Amino acid sequence: MLHKIIGWLFGFVTIRIAGEGRERFVNACRYRGLDLWKIVWRQKEQTLYANIALRDYWKLRPVARKTGVVPYVVRRHGGPFVLQKMRKNASLFVGLLLFQVLVLFLSTRIWGVVYEGQQYHTKESLQTFFESIQVYPGVRATEISCGTLENQLREQYQDIGWVSVEKKGSRLFVRMQEVSYPSGERKKQAARDVVAAVSGKVTAIVTRQGTPKVHVGDSVKKGDILIAGQVAIQDDSGEVVGTKWVAAEGQASIRLTEEYSDTIQAKYQRKSYTGKKKTMYAVRWQKKRFFIHNPLNRLETDIKYDILREGGFVCNELRFLLPVVWERMEYKEVKTTSARYTDTQAKEKLWSRYHRYVSDREAEGYVLLKTRQHMRKLSNRYLLEDKMVWQCTKTTYKKISKASMQKREKDRKDDGNNGDAH
Repeated sequence: MLHKIIGWLFGFVTIRIAGEGRERFVNACRYRGLDLWKIVWRQKEQTLYANIALRDYWKLRPVARKTGVVPYVVRRHGGPFVLQKMRKNASLFVGLLLFQVLVLFLSTRIWGVVYEGQQYHTKESLQTFFESIQVYPGVRATEISCGTLENQLREQYQDIGWVSVEKKGSRLFVRMQEVSYPSGERKKQAARDVVAAVSGKVTAIVTRQGTPKVHVGDSVKKGDILIAGQVAIQDDSGEVVGTKWVAAEGQASIRLTEEYSDTIQAKYQRKSYTGKKKTMYAVRWQKKRFFIHNPLNRLETDIKYDILREGGFVCNELRFLLPVVWERMEYKEVKTTSARYTDTQAKEKLWSRYHRYVSDREAEGYVLLKTRQHMRKLSNRYLLEDKMVWQCTKTTYKKISKASMQKREKDRKDDGNNGDAH
């Protein structure tokens, strides 16, 4: 096996020996120490085939001259001939070699972090924390210790009950389970009050933690305390001896009346594009900006343009290492002409604004109970009015400061209703 490997590395050829002196040729090669192997006689061709080392082939000239036999090369084998073929396609083989080197280099890096199981903590917040501890796409895999990362996550996020960090190929898998609390809130919350988000009349109140300060039917103003984040501590005789500060939890429904009014002018300036435009590209590196555009296509400074922008990082996964941002800006020339809304167009526009306003309020936690809409056409404008009755179920919290705690505690002691006689 060893001599075959060596023979292939140094190269050998298959030769064809024909003519009357072929026996003398073989004997002369043996006499001179030139090895021939795999000697094959083909009866039909009356020809002899054999393999000979490349270095010995160049020594056959005296033997061929003496025996009158010319050895023709019919096939080439081994490393020297492979290299000769590679020279003709050098760029291809260099590309393959560089590709292998690139694959080996990329396989030693972490190019993606996958987060699984998180509910409260967003992917963006976890990614920001990982970048702060030098774990980002492109970092060496050997520099990352899964055990160390798990400990750092537990120290940073106290509400993570179980976490696992695993390296698989060129990706890092972070799996976690967050601790869930019966109240649905986070641990170690500061003392707080539930305050009114709007002014109105209280229609319902539910207290889960804290002390209610209002009742159904009471009128409140925005910012008034609905549920105080304090609980009175009483002794066996019912006397208040202290205060426990808690994170108030509950919900109150407040009914309020709102006057809605929206107007639109009958005449307006209609915008349209002339078709003239210019496109510019920009590449931003740190504070430097490089523009690419057609200098022959000039913009007039006294003409209005709409500017449409799009862009982002050249490589979002490598933005920490390569913060290169590209932008595409398209300037479209605009002209304005005077126009007038028809009755249908004006009504559609006002109703569209109205429904958008109602949708936004409902997304904030409001429920529309009553509505009294009225649209009028005046001399030069259209007017939509509505008297809206809302029910607000939005919960708003306000942190209790130390100064407020001290003031409330003082008021409790000075109240005269803390266990003293009335």
